[in-house]
Amino acid sequence: MTAEHPVVDLSLFALRNFSGGTIALSSVRYGLYLGNLVLLPLWLQTDIGYTATDAGLLILT
Repeated sequence: MTAEHPVVDLSLFALRNFSGGTIALSSVRYGLYLGNLVLLPLWLQTDIGYTATDAGLLILT
């Protein structure tokens, strides 16, 4: 914060729109991450009938 030309200007978080947009995009990103790592394998195993190994290999590729 004391650098003459900081890499990230933290004063931007004082702006309401910037802070709200950052929180909104982070929430969407977390939701997609949760869906890909938790919900998709569960769906593949319960509804499609894949084994845990097959669901993991499908997510891996």
